[in-house]
Amino acid sequence: MVASLYPLRTDEKNRSRALRGDLSSKREQIMSDTNSHGIPEPEGKADVINTDYEIGQDNIERQIGPFGLDIHNPVFLISGIAVVIFVFYTIALPEQAAAIFSAMFNFTTKNFDWFLIGAADLVVIFALLLIVTPFGNVRLGGH
Repeated sequence: MVASLYPLRTDEKNRSRALRGDLSSKREQIMSDTNSHGIPEPEGKADVINTDYEIGQDNIERQIGPFGLDIHNPVFLISGIAVVIFVFYTIALPEQAAAIFSAMFNFTTKNFDWFLIGAADLVVIFALLLIVTPFGNVRLGGH
């Protein structure tokens, strides 16, 4: 019964197929206009900086068993040290760490509760807007 309430007309099917075909041809055109790195050439006049830098050229790449690692030096070093210090501090001084974490939690919830509630409200409003606007039909990957 529900399927008969919203039948998809033939002209809508043809329009949908034509739109998919237009998007496919546009995607093929963009891919053919790209350089070897997959980045399209800019349209019109562009002030391009010439550099020999390759994205990820300073990363450490290792293969450990079935796992491949691609480590960005400064990011991994700083975050890794921060995590190790945090864990060792929590294990070495659990009572002191509990008092500090409790104080931080109380300060945050007392002074920034408005921010948390506002952020949650904005996410809900954004989701509702996606439902009622044409942007809700945008496909984010796949075919």
